[in-house]
Amino acid sequence: MKTKTLLTILGISFILIAKAQVTILNTFVSYPLVNNTYALSSDAAGNLYTIDPLYLNILKISPSGSVTTFATGYSGIDLTVDLSGNVYVLQSYTGSASATIYKFNSSGVLIPFVTLYNYSPTSIVIDAAGTIYYASDNAINKITSSGVISAFVGNPVSPGYMDGVGSAAKFNYISGMVIDGVGDLYVVDNGNNCIRRVTSTGTVTTLAGDPIAGNIDGLGTAARFSNPQDIAIDGLGNMYVTELSNMKIRKVTPIGNVTTMQVYYQNILTTQVQNAYGIVCDQSGNIIVDIANSSNSKIIKSSTANSVVQTKVANSITSTSANVTGLINAVGNTTSTGFEYGLTTAYGASISATPSVANGTLNVNINAALNGLSAGTVYHYRCIGSNTLGIEYGADMTFTTSSIATGVSKLIDNNSIIIYPNPASAYLNISGLDKKQHTVVLISMFGEVIRTIETDNKEFISINIENLSSGVYFIKVNDKCTKFIKE
Repeated sequence: MKTKTLLTILGISFILIAKAQVTILNTFVSYPLVNNTYALSSDAAGNLYTIDPLYLNILKISPSGSVTTFATGYSGIDLTVDLSGNVYVLQSYTGSASATIYKFNSSGVLIPFVTLYNYSPTSIVIDAAGTIYYASDNAINKITSSGVISAFVGNPVSPGYMDGVGSAAKFNYISGMVIDGVGDLYVVDNGNNCIRRVTSTGTVTTLAGDPIAGNIDGLGTAARFSNPQDIAIDGLGNMYVTELSNMKIRKVTPIGNVTTMQVYYQNILTTQVQNAYGIVCDQSGNIIVDIANSSNSKIIKSSTANSVVQTKVANSITSTSANVTGLINAVGNTTSTGFEYGLTTAYGASISATPSVANGTLNVNINAALNGLSAGTVYHYRCIGSNTLGIEYGADMTFTTSSIATGVSKLIDNNSIIIYPNPASAYLNISGLDKKQHTVVLISMFGEVIRTIETDNKEFISINIENLSSGVYFIKVNDKCTKFIKE
């Protein structure tokens, strides 16, 4: 029930999800936590901040996913970041210690700020002018940059559900807040299953939801939430709400229209995202969500795409060929499939996959056979999905073809088998064998095993080679080997 907040005064440019696009959620970073934190915030440089209550650390996560300790010896239930990179950590009343807001400069150095003597704070956010808003026991208070505290809206000793101005308004446990570019607050009223708007002058209205819990998309109070947790906002004023009981991420427009986000998560297209708590939108338009469970927390980060494209591991690799594989989810768009491949990440060659077209919203495994490759060579490849909205590329992967020399030099030294005719075009005959079990192996000049034959008590063997391409081959019987030519 703890939260993150987000500086929405940064002018975030968020990519709107078109009808035929999908939001892909991938693990950004994992970190082990026994006592989970649900706090998540971001700064102007795209760094994330979260709280590790087990080891009493404030963690900083770079845009590339590198995790470092920003400050040690402190914990809390929420945090926010100002435009100068100062981090404010909200710590609740813990019996002997008063509720406190700790301030750290951008280098992680503690700066004395303010002690809160009232009740149990739950959420914190800061505006462009440096004014802090923190929620505490069904009310929201303001703190100036110099540390002066004043009541803003709500009644800390009287929970309820009522729109109004100042203390006439009522909330029932505030679990998350965010602020927009004009200074209006958007509040997750958890106990009332609502999203409330609070203007800079202290007027409280219900933007979406109703105290009656449910799972309904709709406009304003026709929509229903169940146990909403946290809220983020993009540069266009759209909000994103994590919802614990319904296991969803809901999108709320500035006029209060609520829809359920469909995401590609854990390799399926779904509306279900379990254990989602803290949420932010970064400057690049990504939705970043804190996923918490009993043994491990992870942060997932979104991207948008016209189709889901994943490059997978190549198989059946020989000195001259390989089978490359991938996965496509067309997300309802008719999508052509294929691969690019080559000696570098510039690729240079492409091939259609099987199947060549993907449709619908289910995952489709694709593959393509690459032939005419050079032996002992590293090849790059990636999966491609193309439709009328554009082209999506999977990650670059590599495979290495087998070496020509593998085992061939040893085979040439033992040419002691009687074979005829040589050259041969249809059948190759082997004679002079002992009457015992033999293992006959047909091998290409590149050292690839083409065929293996087990025989019993035969002095003569005839092998059909009509389907072989013209070239040089080896025939090996037990530990003896000789070379022949296929015409």
